[in-house]
Amino acid sequence: RIPEHKNDRIISLQSASVVYDLLTIALGRRGQYEMLSECLERAMKFAFEEFHLWYQFALSLMAAGKSARAVKVLKECIRLKPDDATIPLLAAKLCMGSLHWLEEAERFAKTVVDLGDKTSEFKAKGYLALGLTYSLQATDASLRGMQEVLQRKALLAFQRAHSLSPTDHLAAFYLALQLAISRQIPEALGYVRQALQLQGDDANSLHLLALLLSAQKHYHDALNIIDMALSEYPENFILLFTKVKLESLCRGPDEALLTCKHMLQIWKSCYNLTNPSDSGRGSSLLDRAIADRRQLNTITLPDFSDPETGSVHATSIAASRVEQALSEVASSLQSSAPKQG
Repeated sequence: RIPEHKNDRIISLQSASVVYDLLTIALGRRGQYEMLSECLERAMKFAFEEFHLWYQFALSLMAAGKSARAVKVLKECIRLKPDDATIPLLAAKLCMGSLHWLEEAERFAKTVVDLGDKTSEFKAKGYLALGLTYSLQATDASLRGMQEVLQRKALLAFQRAHSLSPTDHLAAFYLALQLAISRQIPEALGYVRQALQLQGDDANSLHLLALLLSAQKHYHDALNIIDMALSEYPENFILLFTKVKLESLCRGPDEALLTCKHMLQIWKSCYNLTNPSDSGRGSSLLDRAIADRRQLNTITLPDFSDPETGSVHATSIAASRVEQALSEVASSLQSSAPKQG
């Protein structure tokens, strides 16, 4: 390239960036992310060492569901802007999600932590991402010894995140969750109450509180918490599933059956299954119920982009895993309790 054409190239790049920004707004509003990512991919011939277009391309790939390619593009964004902590945090979130690239996620989270004072406001988010990664790795580990090591690492990372950002309800929530998984129920209760003091209407914190109370056999108190949470989130199926279990203990199977019927009505309205013949075409309500129950057990990760407020979205790690862990605690407490008479 001829040096005297440098100014012309800068003007051309600026013009192209403006056009692609307008295209991003237009296609983004219409949800045409696939088309947007294809258009931005063609723009890469203008994008040598140009962070803005690379980042737009990565975000469009994310929105189009092309997570694997998005991670590769985000790596280039990190190279172009190494001091921006939001980029490795975003990459870590993608890796922990549907890709399940936990080793990659760990590396991205450590990148944020290692940035140190350059991005101190994001350091707590880095430890939060690191703790989530270790917790998921512990779930995948086949050896009990490795599970315990990874759970301890996760606990230390969450404790560090909470100490760096004591006003972040997500840090308190995930610390409580990890303590619950590690069978430290009283300590978990303390931190989940802290999370609720910071974000009183968080569905996942309310759910975790109910599970912890049920692990201590305070079933009626747990059911009251679930009822309170459902007043804010009446169609939250994770809460409704727990309500069914608690109602069968506290109010009998008839009450639990009514809640099950209510859940089926919600599913019916969600899928608009008004025609009974729909059940005979391979997409019955029961099949969809089973599929949605599996979806409820997946992980929803926090939004790492806001260093001050954290995410406003509900977050939880595999609610079924916590329920299983707490059920084991409840069973062990029940078996060790002295029998009367």
